[in-house]
Amino acid sequence: MKNQYYILIILVLLLSSCAQISSLQTAKTLPEDTTILGAAIAAYGVGNTEFFGNDLGVTVVPHFEIFGRQGFANKIDFGLKLSSSANIAIDGKYQFYGDQTSKFAMAVGAAFEYQYSNFENFVCRQTLPLYFSFHPNDNFALYASPKFIHQLVSDDDNTVFLGGNIGLQKRIATRLSILVEASSFVVFDGRFKNTDDLLYQGGIGFMFDLK
Repeated sequence: MKNQYYILIILVLLLSSCAQISSLQTAKTLPEDTTILGAAIAAYGVGNTEFFGNDLGVTVVPHFEIFGRQGFANKIDFGLKLSSSANIAIDGKYQFYGDQTSKFAMAVGAAFEYQYSNFENFVCRQTLPLYFSFHPNDNFALYASPKFIHQLVSDDDNTVFLGGNIGLQKRIATRLSILVEASSFVVFDGRFKNTDDLLYQGGIGFMFDLK
């Protein structure tokens, strides 16, 4: 039991540098001056030991995020997300298809993420996502978000993640919604060579409408 406890601590430390790969949003932007706050918990894993350079095998650890979004202008919103992996991300989204009442919506976005690494290296990530969602009614939506993530590290150990998210959003009260999401990303090195690593995540979140 003691050895298992130590292994769990090691896994948490190893995954402390994991990227924020979740989406937790549909393609519809928030109306202007509308604010939401939310939190999500997920199982975050990697399918190849070479990603960590050890022999611990396939690993899955808990991952926690808190986030907020604000409607900024017509079809534009911005978000902020903090995670238990000691990183912070800001993002923006522009909805170029559909409106607040349409059944289909599409948007494009961009995100910048800073990873705390005990000041040993400067680590940041730039994300280019697309957003697609289907809204059969006002209280339910299905969404998908393919993403390109570039990880820039000051020691030139750069990485590219290609993948995306699928999920659903369901309003369960007047101001409260639940989100269920799964994510999967293939990892490439700085020369865009497939490393045979796979990042994956599945979780559940709750979102509260402040206004």
